Amino acid sequence: MSQIGFHRHSLSLKLGVTIISFVVVLFVVSVGLLYNRSRQLVKQEAMERAGKVLDKTALRVAGYLSDIEAVTENVKWIVNQDQTPDSLLAYTHRIVTFGSDIDGCSITMEPDFYPPAVGRFSAYSVRKGNSVVTQREGDYDYYSKVWYKTAKDQGKPCWIDPFDDYNAGTLSNEDMIVSYSMPLKDKKGRFIGVISTDLSLTWLSKAISGEKPYPHSYSVMLGHDGRYYVHPDPEKLVKHTIFSASAPGERAEMEVLGQKILSGFDDHMRLNIGGEPCYVFFQPLQQTGWHIALICPERDILGNYNRLGFIIFTALIVGLILLLLFFMRTITRFVAPLNQLVSQSHRIASGHFTEPMARTPRTDLVGQLQNSFSTMQKSLAEQITRLQQAHEKAEERNHELQRANDLAQAARQQKVAFLQDMSHQIRTPLNIIHGFLQVILNDHENLSPEEKKHITVTMEQNAFSLRRMAYMLYDASWLETAQELEYHDIVSCNEIARRAIQAFTIFPPYDGGNFIFETSVDDDTLLRVQDIHLYYIIHELLFNAKKFAPDNSPTKLSVYETPAAINFAIEDQGPGISEKDRPHIFDHFYKSDPFTEGLGMGLYVSRQYIRLMGGDITLDTTYEKGSRFIIRLPLA
Repeated sequence: MSQIGFHRHSLSLKLGVTIISFVVVLFVVSVGLLYNRSRQLVKQEAMERAGKVLDKTALRVAGYLSDIEAVTENVKWIVNQDQTPDSLLAYTHRIVTFGSDIDGCSITMEPDFYPPAVGRFSAYSVRKGNSVVTQREGDYDYYSKVWYKTAKDQGKPCWIDPFDDYNAGTLSNEDMIVSYSMPLKDKKGRFIGVISTDLSLTWLSKAISGEKPYPHSYSVMLGHDGRYYVHPDPEKLVKHTIFSASAPGERAEMEVLGQKILSGFDDHMRLNIGGEPCYVFFQPLQQTGWHIALICPERDILGNYNRLGFIIFTALIVGLILLLLFFMRTITRFVAPLNQLVSQSHRIASGHFTEPMARTPRTDLVGQLQNSFSTMQKSLAEQITRLQQAHEKAEERNHELQRANDLAQAARQQKVAFLQDMSHQIRTPLNIIHGFLQVILNDHENLSPEEKKHITVTMEQNAFSLRRMAYMLYDASWLETAQELEYHDIVSCNEIARRAIQAFTIFPPYDGGNFIFETSVDDDTLLRVQDIHLYYIIHELLFNAKKFAPDNSPTKLSVYETPAAINFAIEDQGPGISEKDRPHIFDHFYKSDPFTEGLGMGLYVSRQYIRLMGGDITLDTTYEKGSRFIIRLPLA
């Protein structure tokens, strides 16, 4: 018996050592590959995150700069119409007052522009705390200043590198500033002065450094020659460049980095900064010639990876110990005569996973092996059943994910289509207004009164379209998160309906139109609503009715009462709404005809506001002469 026990334990030990050795190698290799792949994924995700933060920062700063450029361009147009000294003072004051990001503005005219009695003139406004101070600048040689001379020499708008414009005892900005300078020219193209809009470098630094993807990351901004204009170390601002502020051992890498940044690349680079490995992400600010960079220490980028490594190695050690214990216990228990093992293995290999295997009362090795295999077969059958169930659930989940992905793709396509349509809808009236402005500016004297009236009316129509789209976009964005609306206005049903129709008497496209107003309620029948939104909703439905109905066809607005509500019915004699479009007309951004004017938000916004006021808007599908929309609101 001792000999049998020896051989049995010897076989168990040999099998255990062999299997454990193989499993350990396989497990270590698998975990090592998984660990390395995880490191790559963590690093890639971290770098993508940093790159997105830099892109977002660049877009945000570019937006601020574009706003300043647009404001300056608008003021240039006004200055061309009126160059009296008082007007120039008022213009600069208005720019700084309403431009919350603007620190100062000056309008400086050429020395000989005004008569000798007026002399040199420069209007200057600067933000001082919560107020704006405006005055005529003193008689000093501001014509040689970089913000004036650069715009004059280049003959085009330009961004001026940060400079210190502080002069003690004068009205000036104590902070370093960057300026957007635009030359002024008369109708003959002669240079007459410069508009310069100032932005605080401190404010710009906060805008660039406002978002940090990692605890120790920071942002910098470089000028044309590599000077630091934004940096967490104030000592390096303006005085140092990216080439001169590095340690000797890091200078070569910094030279390469500086050349790549100043060459306008949008890229990233790994190098040592201050003795620490870092990743530097950089890209240019196109309209200025400056460059922004985001510096992220490698320890931040790989922080999650290091934590992951600790977890994986801990799991590896624990897993190996558990595997060793499990295999030694299992092998010791199941080692038996090989012929019985082969016989029982063939039974399982032949596919009898779910057939129960008979147990035996025998207590010898063969009986123990049979009973052990019976238990194993039962467990295997249960596991296969669970795997099949898990597979079915996984298939169902995959179908759900595919449906969700299809919905996401559809939403993405709808978003792209909406942005393209919105761009077209906004660009068209802007182009028309801009074109007529050029006609008025260049050929004003030769236009007849009828032509001037036509131009004015057309510009007013397109301005109305732009304003209407802006209101729709604002309302749609507000309604995305709105859960309630305060409405405490008590209004007359008939009075608000008449006001909505009356608005069309001054609306250029229809000049009053052909409206029919009917009411079966008294003028003192009241509603509790938000007056402005109900007025615009009725006006919007009348506008849609006129837009889609034939010319000169009547549009009817009816007011009538039901037991619990007041109804406003707007009907037209247009083409109506097709069966396939009816379920979607109240969806946001939906347009049955993509080539029609508008953004597809009018009905969506209208219904949301009416519902927030306790009512609803529906399409009357029984009306067959065109379209009829019914607004239902509870009585006050």
